[in-house]
Amino acid sequence: MLQHGVITPQANFSMLNPAIPPLEGDNMEIVVSPASWRGPFRTALVNNYGASGANAAMVVCQAPSTHLSQIASTRTAAMTTTHRYPFVITANTASSLHRSCLALLRFIETLPAGLNNDSLPSLAFHLAQRQNHALVHRIVFSARSVAELKAHLLAQVEGGNIPSDTSSQAQKTGTKPVVLLFSGQTGRRAHLNRDAYTSFHLLRHHLDRCDRTLQTLGLRSLFPRIFDADPLEDLVDLHCMQFALQYSVAASWTDSGLEIKALVGHSLGQLTALCVSGALSLADSLRMVSGRALLIQTAWKQERGCMLSVDADAATVETLAQSVSAEDKVEIACYNAALHQVVAGTEAAVAAFENAAGSSGISTKRLAVTHAFHSKLLDDILPEYHRLLRSLEFRPAKIPIEPCSEFGGGWDSVTPDIVGRQSREPVYFAAAMARVEQRLGSCVWLEVGSGSAAITMARRALESQKPSSQAMVSHSFYAAQLHSPEPVSSVADSTVGLWNEGVRVQFWLYHASQRQSFVPMDLPSYQFDKTQYWLPFIERNKGSDSNDQSASSQAAPDLVTLVGSLGSAEPQAYEFSINQESDDLPPPWSWAR
Repeated sequence: MLQHGVITPQANFSMLNPAIPPLEGDNMEIVVSPASWRGPFRTALVNNYGASGANAAMVVCQAPSTHLSQIASTRTAAMTTTHRYPFVITANTASSLHRSCLALLRFIETLPAGLNNDSLPSLAFHLAQRQNHALVHRIVFSARSVAELKAHLLAQVEGGNIPSDTSSQAQKTGTKPVVLLFSGQTGRRAHLNRDAYTSFHLLRHHLDRCDRTLQTLGLRSLFPRIFDADPLEDLVDLHCMQFALQYSVAASWTDSGLEIKALVGHSLGQLTALCVSGALSLADSLRMVSGRALLIQTAWKQERGCMLSVDADAATVETLAQSVSAEDKVEIACYNAALHQVVAGTEAAVAAFENAAGSSGISTKRLAVTHAFHSKLLDDILPEYHRLLRSLEFRPAKIPIEPCSEFGGGWDSVTPDIVGRQSREPVYFAAAMARVEQRLGSCVWLEVGSGSAAITMARRALESQKPSSQAMVSHSFYAAQLHSPEPVSSVADSTVGLWNEGVRVQFWLYHASQRQSFVPMDLPSYQFDKTQYWLPFIERNKGSDSNDQSASSQAAPDLVTLVGSLGSAEPQAYEFSINQESDDLPPPWSWAR
């Protein structure tokens, strides 16, 4: 009615009861034929007065008019280029799912002007808005074009072979918990594809918050350098950009409805996890990250040192480090997996260890980092770093953090001392991953940030656990590559993977904040199962003629028969039996008068 400007006739009504006065005097009318409804603004009152004794009312107004020019001005790169868009259709039964796909397919084929690829994002957005992820049956897929969308729907309708990236099944019971992974510094880049910033309102909102906070602290803006893939020489800029990326990606997922069970951060990533958990405000987190980076850059009195990846177990690495005849010894800075450690030290110490490892047939690789983190070379900055941490306001974490410490614990109630030791002590990444697996079992591991090796490290750490601990465990790993040429498609792929896992989350592009970027569409409603609730008519068995004759010879039972008294406690109370087969029994509607 509101959309088409037509008042529909009242169902099952032909004329007013003569006992009711005419309605025209009260400016009311019961419409018996379609009536045009024109006016500058249409408003309707929906009332169910008298239904089951309730009285509820709701005012419904027409939606704000949106011109195509307004939509075009808010369209982003994601809506003007060819990307993969995730689709999910949910239903309570398999038959409803089948009919929902059929109704959508008919809707696409019967549109007067047809559905072109430019309208695909709008259809995907409105379809996602009306899905209930709690329903147990679903079909999940992604499509770049209307032709691909129709092919997926047709495959579901016809019951043929569904493409490989499509899932049509009952939702998994006992959805695996989601754990966010934050990597440490893995190079000298913190790069974001500009399309990701312009396409996703959520991501842009949180990056802009970080940028405003940085400028309030007197630091340089993130933009436009965050879109540049060149290496960053300034450590403050590098660490602030990495923090901003990780925080903004994590916040975009949580704003999209993702429920997170735990956070695991490697080195610098553990500081980002503090903010995401709620233990530190955004302003204090950026003060911590930027202040720490500035101290490393200016107060690091010894040589920068370097870090070396070693493919061997911890005992072998420790034995080899002690056997090297050098004045300085390397330290194990990161215990990343059973057969993968990272050592740190001076250039001379690392070079000596590298030669000894090569002679022993142990594979090594220099890491492209700026300093020898988590080593004794960091000791010079610790007093000032602790002073900085004591000026911050730490709060209890709202999301559990699993610290990369040897024995875990202590990060539910964060203190400056705990955070200060984190930068100096080794990173026990494998131990943290094992503790999460022991506590939560099979998990969905989701990397936040862009272009890091967190997922590779997590997979390696979990696969290196004892075989007995892997018997009943099945992990899943996802990472959105926001630095890639197609960041929107990458987030779409991660979303499809999460949907197939049964995780309730919305695609970033389908967030309600982007509603004005899409053309309104009136899609088919939910396709309910058509169930008959009529009781079957069963004709009463009258028996044979002989039985009828014998029955007629007997006296018909009375309509009401006295059964007896209910007892001495109630001397005036009696129990009666009513013959429901009697022809004298009045109809039920005449019982209450």
